[in-house]
Amino acid sequence: MRWKNLFQFIKRTLIKHNLFQTVPPSTDETILRHQRYQTRLYLFLLFTVLIILTIYVPFETKTITDTSDSISITTFNQLTDQHPFTLNCPCSQTSLEYNQFISDIKVEYHEICSSEFISSRWIDLQFIQSPVREFLINDVRYQSQMHFQLLSTLCRVAKQTINDNLQSFNRTKFITHQVLTSTNFQTETNLIIEQFKTTIAESYKWTLQLIQANPEINQFVVPLNSKIQVKRDIYGYEVFRLKPAENAKYDEHYCVFQNIPCACFYLFPNECVLQTTIPKDAFTKIIPGMIQTTFPLRSVLLSTLQCFYNETCLSYIINEINSLVSPTNFSTLNRSSLSMADSVNDPIEKLASELFIRSWHNQSSYESYFNQCHPLTCQYTYVSQFTIMDIVIAIIGVLGSLNLVLLLSVPCIIKLSYYIWDKISFCQENMIRPSAETIFIRTAFLDRLRILFNSFKKYIIELNLFPIIPPSQDIKILRRHQRLTRIYLTLLFISFLILAVYAIIAHETKTVTIESPSISKYLQLSKQYPLTLQCSCSNITVKYNQFITKIEPQYHPICSSDFVLSVKNGTGWDTIFVNDDDADFRFWIKSQLEIVLKMCSISENILNSSLSLWLQRNFITPRVISLVEFNIQIKGLIEEFKRTTVNELLLLFKLLQVTNFANQLATIRSSNWKFIINSIYNLNSCSKRELVDPQTYQNHLTALALPQKYDDENNCSCGLQSNCAQFSTLPYRVSNQSMKRILPNFLAGCSPLDSMLQSSFSCFFNETCLYLLQTSIYYVKPVPVKVLVSSSLSSSNRTVETILSQMFVEEWLENTSFDRYYEGCAPQICEYSYSLGFNGIYFITKTLAILSGLTKILRHTVSFMTLIVIKLINRKRKSQITPRSNIAVTDLDNLTLNTLQNVPITSIEVIFLLFIVIN
Repeated sequence: MRWKNLFQFIKRTLIKHNLFQTVPPSTDETILRHQRYQTRLYLFLLFTVLIILTIYVPFETKTITDTSDSISITTFNQLTDQHPFTLNCPCSQTSLEYNQFISDIKVEYHEICSSEFISSRWIDLQFIQSPVREFLINDVRYQSQMHFQLLSTLCRVAKQTINDNLQSFNRTKFITHQVLTSTNFQTETNLIIEQFKTTIAESYKWTLQLIQANPEINQFVVPLNSKIQVKRDIYGYEVFRLKPAENAKYDEHYCVFQNIPCACFYLFPNECVLQTTIPKDAFTKIIPGMIQTTFPLRSVLLSTLQCFYNETCLSYIINEINSLVSPTNFSTLNRSSLSMADSVNDPIEKLASELFIRSWHNQSSYESYFNQCHPLTCQYTYVSQFTIMDIVIAIIGVLGSLNLVLLLSVPCIIKLSYYIWDKISFCQENMIRPSAETIFIRTAFLDRLRILFNSFKKYIIELNLFPIIPPSQDIKILRRHQRLTRIYLTLLFISFLILAVYAIIAHETKTVTIESPSISKYLQLSKQYPLTLQCSCSNITVKYNQFITKIEPQYHPICSSDFVLSVKNGTGWDTIFVNDDDADFRFWIKSQLEIVLKMCSISENILNSSLSLWLQRNFITPRVISLVEFNIQIKGLIEEFKRTTVNELLLLFKLLQVTNFANQLATIRSSNWKFIINSIYNLNSCSKRELVDPQTYQNHLTALALPQKYDDENNCSCGLQSNCAQFSTLPYRVSNQSMKRILPNFLAGCSPLDSMLQSSFSCFFNETCLYLLQTSIYYVKPVPVKVLVSSSLSSSNRTVETILSQMFVEEWLENTSFDRYYEGCAPQICEYSYSLGFNGIYFITKTLAILSGLTKILRHTVSFMTLIVIKLINRKRKSQITPRSNIAVTDLDNLTLNTLQNVPITSIEVIFLLFIVIN
């Protein structure tokens, strides 16, 4: 019974419930019935929308951008795990030195660099001398001091090179705008260290190549590449003339022991070398691994340390030491110290190219890097489902805007429904009317429109949104409330305009995520959304050779011409018949072309090795870069590689030139220095044994070195500058007379290298000039060469120095592939965002949601501001006017919002109130 009564009570309450009751309440049953219909329609629509929102909103997601302050390394790692793709933590210090996070870089060197064999105890050894036996040039007792002195120098220079580069490396700046993750940091530091190792080794290898080629290019005098020939000059003085030796021996005739020739063997084409030995009366002991060639440094680099790991072999050398003046307590190198990749048969050139390094040790600290980077804030975005609070807020917001719409539209809908129903009923009752009545209806319709317009005008004028409680018919109070309504509506309209302009300008941004997009899809998205597209690489490092498919240098035609190939193969440009005329091009041509061949070979070797090493570098991109940016960056990297490689080569060449001139080293053709001796010294009286003994020259000969001079006009001395030179001459005969003509752009002078650098290959591009060259040597040995063809990129008048500054490269053939870079980067997720266009539904919903709350705020604000204005005006009136006793005065000081309705307001007060509120 109780439940039934409760149900009946609820039913009656719902039936009589009225949300659209007028103020004051109406007693007309028809009006009340219409208001109850409006209430029921309002509640039905409201609950229908509520059910739809309750089902739809929980499945919506939102993109949240959050910021974290006071970031620690633990917090950063947690955020990285949670938001790996959107985390953005700017570094407060973007430039760090490597030594701030890479420390304890230590190098373990090969045992030879810390052994006694490169110390003064071994280098200064005195061997047992025999009065009846001379040391041959490949005798270990002759070779030892020079050999191990050079080996000691190589170790010392390698260590110094590493120390210098380590200091430079530690001061190198590491630019980091964003904090790297621990994995990316470790990857980048490992790449930096590996690149440092390979770069320093490659640079040292270049230096070795140039130092090794230096005596060949400049044709310097070394003990094993020349022999002395004595002749008289124009004044009758005996002059030492250095003549090139034919091979590694002083002279073929002298290299004989026990009537057995000292045989050389060809380790490389056109290069005869000797094995190091210990000649005895009955037999000769061979020192395995040691080699003697024309140039001492090359001898060291081609040799191995095989003998010094073997006690028996080492004992052969120790037995030859003079124990009275030198120590003999030497031990072999430790074979067990060799790694799996090393061997006792490794040439010293291999060890030197690795800077005698056995292993590297280093540590990198991510914590130190993080502390130095010191991020102050981190920002990240993520997509989240709506929480219960979000769902409630979203539903309330929509219902708030819907409430305003329904409150305004439901009464209109009900009235329209009644109007339509009345019209239908009226039409059914009166299907046919006379024409006069039709005219009457039209007139009535116009009258109704006029009445409707006047009613609407009256409704606007008398509109009052501030209900009077208790109800009052006082004209002043009604007028005041109507003016408040106008102020309220004016402010509401201005707010609506501001919201409308803001909603039109501030577009909604939508973020889209795509997993593992193809290259075509990426290129399409990059064109559509170039500013917002971001694709994180799964592999942040991609080697250059993966996307640089082709980078080939095209060399100058001289490097592959018959001119240098004939010298390389020994098939032409023979100069044996030539006299000692230094200006005759035949005296210089072979050696100069050998220099060109060597420079071409060095340039090609260095460029190929550098290019191979450079292509193994890693291109680091945490995110995929656009096609345009890719082309710009790769082109810049290639140009930087060319510029850096050329600059390093030229720097080494300049350093060698300065060093050579500073040391005043003599050339084997006496092109820079000539040696004069007094005629009282007669070398012809010396035996062959005495001639091969250097002590003979130290004891009996005193020579005066005089600098050569070139260019009769300027009298250029080789003692003051190394680039003194003169044009070579071309001999020919006319009517049995010997004639000479200047050979254009082909110079000879103090230094063969400097002379060659000042020359050009213009004669080799000119068929007439080349014919004259061939004719001048044809009767000795024909040289089958062809004229060089000048391309658009190779000018025949360029000097060799200009060509060398380009490493003899005429052009580069390059090709890069963005597709391969994209495949190597392998992005798994791509995100892009774009602004949505003007959305009418979004605009209306958003505006109504804001206005629903704004209406309530404006109601209270207008009432409150009115109260303040009234009190201010009333206080001013009190100070100026004394009220009469028969005039009723309202105490405005005690005025409240509840009593405000009964206080009259003048027009000037309303205007002043509007001004205050708007400003």
